[in-house]
Parts: sequence; C-alpha cells; structure tokens
Amino acid sequence: MKLQFDATQPYQRAAVDAVVDLFAGQPLAQSAFETSFVEEGALLTETGIGNRLAISDDQILQNLRLVQGREENFVPQDARDRQLISNNFTVEMETGTGKTYVYLRTIRRLHELYGWRKFIIVVPSVAIREGVKQSIEGMAEHFAEVFERQSMDAWVYDSKDINKVRSFNRDSDLKVMIMTLASFNKAGNVLFKDIEGLGQGIDLIAGTRPIVILDEPQKMESKKSKDALAQLNPLFTLRYSATHKEHYHQIYKLDPVRAYDLGLVKQIMVRSVVQEQNLNATSIKVKKILATKTKVTADVEIFAITNGKIGKKTVKLDRTGQSLYELSGGLSQYASWVMEDIKPDIGEVIFANDKIVREGEDLGVDRDALMQAQVHATVEKHLQHEEYLRKKLNAPGERVKVLSVIFIDKVAHYAGPDSSQPKIRRWFEQAYAELSVQERFAKLNLPDVDAVHSGYFAKDRSSVAKDTSGTTADDQAIYDEIMRDKTLLLNLDNPRRFIFSHSALREGWDNPNVFQICTLNESVSADRKRQEIGRGLRLPVNESGVRCFDKAVNKVTVIANEHYDDFAAALQSEIEEETGVKFDGGRIRNERDQVSVTLDPGFRHNQYFKELWDRIKPRTRYEVTIDSDKLLADVVQRLTEAADIAAPKFVIADASLAIKRGTEQAAGGVKAQLAGALHEVDTVQAKVRIPDVLGYLQRETGLTRGTLAKIVKASGRTAQLGINPQGVLDLLARTINESKRALMVEGIVYHRIEDHDDSEWQLDIVTDAEGPVDRKYLVEVDGSIFSHVRFDSAVEEQFARDLAGRLADGDTDGDIRMFMKLPPRFKVPTPLGGYNPDWAILKIDVQDGRETDVTMVVETKSTHEIEKLRDEEKRKIACGRAHFGAIEVLYEGPVVSASEI
Repeated sequence: MKLQFDATQPYQRAAVDAVVDLFAGQPLAQSAFETSFVEEGALLTETGIGNRLAISDDQILQNLRLVQGREENFVPQDARDRQLISNNFTVEMETGTGKTYVYLRTIRRLHELYGWRKFIIVVPSVAIREGVKQSIEGMAEHFAEVFERQSMDAWVYDSKDINKVRSFNRDSDLKVMIMTLASFNKAGNVLFKDIEGLGQGIDLIAGTRPIVILDEPQKMESKKSKDALAQLNPLFTLRYSATHKEHYHQIYKLDPVRAYDLGLVKQIMVRSVVQEQNLNATSIKVKKILATKTKVTADVEIFAITNGKIGKKTVKLDRTGQSLYELSGGLSQYASWVMEDIKPDIGEVIFANDKIVREGEDLGVDRDALMQAQVHATVEKHLQHEEYLRKKLNAPGERVKVLSVIFIDKVAHYAGPDSSQPKIRRWFEQAYAELSVQERFAKLNLPDVDAVHSGYFAKDRSSVAKDTSGTTADDQAIYDEIMRDKTLLLNLDNPRRFIFSHSALREGWDNPNVFQICTLNESVSADRKRQEIGRGLRLPVNESGVRCFDKAVNKVTVIANEHYDDFAAALQSEIEEETGVKFDGGRIRNERDQVSVTLDPGFRHNQYFKELWDRIKPRTRYEVTIDSDKLLADVVQRLTEAADIAAPKFVIADASLAIKRGTEQAAGGVKAQLAGALHEVDTVQAKVRIPDVLGYLQRETGLTRGTLAKIVKASGRTAQLGINPQGVLDLLARTINESKRALMVEGIVYHRIEDHDDSEWQLDIVTDAEGPVDRKYLVEVDGSIFSHVRFDSAVEEQFARDLAGRLADGDTDGDIRMFMKLPPRFKVPTPLGGYNPDWAILKIDVQDGRETDVTMVVETKSTHEIEKLRDEEKRKIACGRAHFGAIEVLYEGPVVSASEI
C-alpha cells in the first residue's frame, strides 16, 4: 500500500506559506521562466557552498507582522511581535495534522523559490529520527509530482560515515541531513574531530549557514541544548511541535481545539475501567501534590463516614501527624495510617507505618484485575469497531483496517520467560478466545489468536526482549521494524491487529489506523495524556491509502484505568497549560454516552427521500473566466492601498572573536560575540539586479505575459523595482493572486456532468451518519430515514428541532416532507477546495391552493458567524449557490433559523 497525500489541504499550505512569506524580498532562485540567474541565495566559502540571507532584519520584521496578521494563520493578537528578537520561528500544529509533511514541503518550497539548499532536521530522539526518515521515503513520490524536476538528497547522519558531512558542505544540490541532538551536544562527538585536514565536522556544517528545522523543540530547551544548536550557525531556525515551551516568533498556530473543530484529527473517546468501591479495602488515592513557597499539601481520597454513610471523600494533608483514621470518621482500616512526610519532588506521601503512596496511585485497587479488565475492554472495543467498519465501508478500495495499541511498562509481562505464560499475554489470549467466538464477532472470520498480536520490544544480545529507555543503541533494530511495518500493518491481508509495545516506544511512532489505545500500568497512568493519545489522533486511511474524513469512523478510544471525568479533566488541564487555549466541552467523550444512529433499511424506497436525493445527487464541473480588464482594475486599486516598498538597508555590527582550545567539557573553536549596538547605513544603496519580472510573475500567478505586462505597467511600482526588486515582485504576486481568488468566484460557471461514472453522488455516502454518536449532539426524529440527526452547533441543533417539528407525517400537519444533514463526503468542488453544505430539504410549497414539492439546500450560521464570515467561506458559499443553480436546486444561506425558509 502507498499512502496518498493531498497537496491541496488549505491549513497545511497556509503553514508552508507562513514560513516562505517571512522572507519575501529575498532574491529568487532560477526558474524555467527566467532568462537570467545570479546565485544571490548562495553563500560561497573556501570549502563549499551554503545559504545566504540577503534581506535585512527590518524586512523580516515587516514580513513577520504581515504573516502573523493573516486570519488563516490563527496567531492570537497578544502573540504578535513588535520587534525581531531572534531568528527562531515557531509553527504550532496539533499531533496528527501533518507537521512532518508541512516542514518537508516547506524545505522544498524554500529551495524552489529562494535557492536555499542546506537544511538540517534536528530531533531529540532516535524514534523521532526514524519517523522523519520514513516520512521522507514515503512522501518522495508525492513531492516529485508537486515539485517537478527537483531532486533532494536526504539522509540520517551517521558518525561512522563522516564523509557525508564533507558532501553536505561541498555539494551545490539540495541537501537535508537528519540528526539527533545527542550527535553533536558533547565535546567527545565525532563531529568535533578533524576531517581530512579541513577542520572539525561541526565547522564544515556551520560554514554552510544551514536552515535548521527542530522537530519537538520543547525537548531541546536546556542551556546545553541551546548551546549545541548554536554551534550549527543556522541562517534561521524553524520550530515545529504541538506543545511548545517557548514560542519565540509564532507564525502559525493550529491548536487542538481548532484541529478538532476542523475535523483534522479523530474524536477522542474514553472507555473508563475502574474498580467499584470496596468498603473493606484500605482505599487511599493520592490525587494531587502541590508545593508552594510556604507549604506542601496533598489531596488524598479515602473512604469516610459522612452523615452516617460511608463514601469517598477528599481530605487535605498538610502537616505531620495527621491521622487518616480521624479524617475518615473512625474507619478501622485506617488505624495505622498517620502522615509523616510529603515529597513533592518525587511525588510521594510517606506514612508512619512505612507505607508510601505515589501521586496518582490508588492503594486498595487490585491492579492485576484492573489491568486484565482493561485488556478485555480493549479487545471488545476493537471487535466492535471492526464489525462496524465491515458493515459501513465494504466496497473494494474503501475498506479500513483496525489496529489497537497496548502499551505496557514491563516487557516481561508480555514477552518474559514465565513458564505459565506472562500475565498480559495470557489475559489477551483469554479475552480474544472468549470474545471472537461470540455470534456477532464470529462472522468476521478473524485470524487465529497467535496471528493477531505481536510485540515490539528492544532485545539484548541473547535476543531476549527487555525494558529500555527508548534512546539506546539496542532500540535501533526495533525502531527499524516499527517504521518499516507502518504501511504493512495497514494491509488487510496482514493478520496482525493488536500491537504490544513498551512505554518507552510511544514517542515517534504512530499509525493512522490506530483506533484503540490502552496503557497498562501497575499504578494509574502518570504519563502525559496528550502523548498517550497522540499515537492515534491521525485520520485513518483505507486500503487504497486515501484518508477517511467520516466523523462516524474517525474516533480513537482510550481505555483508561481511571474514571473518564478524571481522564478528561487531566487532558483538559494539560492542553490549557501547554497551549493556552480553552478546550471546552464536547470534544472528549465518554464512550458509554453514545447512541447508535440507525438508518431505515428501506430508505432507498422512501418516496420523499428518493425525490430529494434524485434532485441533489447530480455532480458538476466548473470553469473559471476572469475578465482581464476587471483584474487589472482590481489589482491597481489594491496596490494603491498597499505601503511603498523601501530600499534594503545595510546593517553594521561589531563583534569580537575569541579563540579557545577545546576541553572534555566543551568544544573549542572561534566564537563571535556582539561588541556594540547594531546601526544602519542610509547613505549607501545596495546594487540590485532586476530579475525577469514577467517570468517570475508568470510562475507565481499562472497569467499570460501580456496580461502581466499591463498590470506591471499600470501598477505604479516600476520605479521601485530599481531599489528593491524582490519586494516589489512579492507584492505584485501576492496582490494578483488575492484579486484572482476574489474574481474567479465571480466568473465561475458550473456544468452538470453527463454520461460518466462520476456524474452523480452514490447512495453509499448516505450511510456516513450511521454509528455511535454522543447523545448530547443528536436530535431524535420521527418520520425520517434516520433515527437521529447529528448537529455540530447550537444553531444547527435548533434548526434540526424546528424542522423535525414541521415534518408532515401521517396525521402530523407540516410543510417539510424530508430533511437530512448532508454527509461529509458530499462536497461541491470549488477553486478553494471542497465545500460541504449543511442541509438538504424537501419542502411543501402551496400556491393558488396547489401543493408542489421544492428541493432546497441550506447553509446555517449563527448571527455572530455571519458577521465574522471569512472571505474564503463567503467564496465557497457563492460557489455552492452556483453549483446548485446549475442543477436547478434552490440554495438558501447562510440562515440563522428555520423560520427563514
């Protein structure tokens, strides 16, 4: 199987453009359209060739402000910068939304546009490094189509092949080197040794002024790490993560709330596995330890007598000598439990009876029984999801493989030498044997138990699986296997469905078709929830390698050893702490609160549904015509409102050089330190080369040279070409493209597709709405083909309730014959991407005493949403209106309430 990648995803393209446009004004690389070329983006050294930045900090700051102000980049107002304080730029993207794809595409785009050719991807661990390597290999064919005639030499740095560093320095083609921080953060690293008399390897790298990409930079924020990164002498640094600690200059922000709302990640479900109250047990749960400047406290949950009844109660421990016996109201099981000390640094509460309870631990719970119940719940949920997908997606090419990942904290519990079989393996095989023969699951014809599960663990020299930290050389072989098997696991002919892995291997490995995640611990999981869930957030792919966007399918269930409320609260707290966004209700669901949305088996024969569907099912193609005179006028008008382009300035800086001999603790070399304030020179003008103006604009806009010549002549910017040509070219290209986007919608014409396999929507997409949905997001409907209608906002909820009340069914008098929420796959093609309208309605219209049926499609928005509607959304709605007009279906919207139709 080959994973398919979509080059048109708007949010990913916006993230790429955010970086590229930071350097607007940088001289261009050669293109097929240009007639002359000078290597202005290249830095020539005595030993090789590198990158050169030709624009000033002032220009970068001006660009930064423009990028941060774009609504599609989602940078909050309080995060926008007034000055340039570093050459570090931050891109925040939620786990599972294609962060690696974005920065690999950004590398290629920077090379294509500006000619920069030396890039280093720095990662904090071997696992992430192997993931990047696998991504580069998996995306090579896709990028070969997007970037024609562009070659890229990418490899993982290996200290045993140091000559590759010489190649990185010397060669002039696009080079990408992937390195772990550990390969150059110590004086003893090979990179600090001489290479063929040319100097230290680290100096050869630094001499190229590489553009540095940091993957998960929050793990490389210590002073030692920053000092090591500085030795690379980056031209600038791009930082990509979902959980930044320091944001520097933020240029793009796709937080977890927005990613969820845009349908870019799976919905999070929680299947909670907890032990019921055992009043005879000594139940003590340390919920939270808090240390302030004045005191240390611990919130502890115990059984206590309240109003004559025994129940759970949270008490606060904050001083030596506190007795749980007294705090419980005299329960005998706490007689010897007197608090002695609290250790916030290691998360422990110590009692006088020599017992220690860790933060998150629940004393009194049968841990083995709890873990066994988690395993059983995981197998059951897996089989339920596999059964559901077999029914829902059964067409060849559309079937989806279901995977479950079970993390364990001790390898011996699954792969150990226990003669009676390790306990976790035993629990799994028992659960699978019991559940797979049940009548509802037996018809799935699943593989035998020995074939459906496998463990991924590092091994010692005797090939015995072992616990590791995830960063040792022994982990390398297992990382290779995991990454190599990523697509193999998606093959439906591969029987493996359950993946057991050591907890150290979580970071850096994921698979889009992970639908269940279970973490087995001897205590309540203290791991970060976002890391735990991140292994399964990515949208799944079908057997053709195509992403699935069906919300009914896209759900990842976490089988947690704690109450779902506690799990959700912990996850919410982490997200608010790490991102500063409010992760409000509705996005983390209790799996037990689900209601199954069902479709009437005879819906195909429903008279009113057939009438509605036959009217809306025709598909169309569009053609765009732009009036060149109108485009010229619009561009000129926009340019009159834009600021003038200033000439580049020279910036002078004094620095002192220090030459130090290397030690075991620190690398030596020549270090530069700023020795005075920066100052600009206004009296000296840079010598500029005016490039092939029409060639560049033709490449960037797709317009003809004749049209472009008219625009350039009328722009009033020709004089500025002599002082800052690249700044003018970027302004012209950006303005023309903005005008094109606006005018192409005005001139769009849709034509119905005739006599073709794709001439109409197929009925199978109607089943998208079937399946489990949280009851809070459903409206029950009588007299329709669906038992319930799903809504995504308060406006949609009220709209659905109003329409349900107006249904004409039997004795019910109403003016609505049929209505449905249009499935996610029902997308009108537009130049801006697919548009999915909200509702399709069959309405009774009475004129002159005669009833006729009217088909309409409706878009709903709140009053606030209408007021704040983005230009791109307005244009998509306009395209939707044109599409439905072409097939003679009434389109209404955006409307706020059902009373408007």
